[in-house]
Order: sequence, then C-alpha cells, then structure tokens
Amino acid sequence: MFFRPLVAAIPGTEPIIGQINSMGTASILWYTIPAILTLVGLRRHHWSALLVLAATLAAVGITMYNGTALSIHLNTIFAAGTAIAAVLFLLTVPPWQEHRHAKLSHAAH
Repeated sequence: MFFRPLVAAIPGTEPIIGQINSMGTASILWYTIPAILTLVGLRRHHWSALLVLAATLAAVGITMYNGTALSIHLNTIFAAGTAIAAVLFLLTVPPWQEHRHAKLSHAAH
C-alpha cells in the first residue's frame, strides 16, 4: 500500500496491513465492505447515480485484483473519486438549504 510506513507506525496495524497486502479474500473484503458502505451511505440519491458509483467502485476492485496495469487502475480510482464528488456536489442538498428545499418540494405537490 502507498503509505505502509505511516500506517505501520500505528500499533496493532501489522496484521491488517498483511491481510490487505496479501491480495487474498481478506484483502477483497477490506475493499468491498467500505465500497458497499459508501453506496449505503448514498442510498437516498437517484438510482442512476448509485449505478454509476457502483460501476466505478466495481471497476476499481476489478482492476486492483485482476493484475491490470497500474495506470489503468489509477485511472479507475480517479473516475470513482470524480463520480463520488460529482454526485455529492451536484445531487446533494446542503444542510443549510434542506428546510428551503423541503418547502419547495412540498409546495410542488
């Protein structure tokens, strides 16, 4: 992993670093569970946005574990990061506008 010395300085992280670096089942779970939790956290967004996010996160996982060239894997990470940022920036109502958004939504019905 990119910051192994930094993370290894934290007591008790060696077993986790070993699991992640092994690229086996535990490593896949260390990627899959947070990816699913990200989708769960964004579950109230439009289904098409979640589909795009799921596809980009799946592409990151696939390129990480199937031996794809590093440049392709890094490009998929960039695409996933851009997709998450776009969904949050374009589709999320900021907390300070929720009350106003609720009024507008209620008035439309």
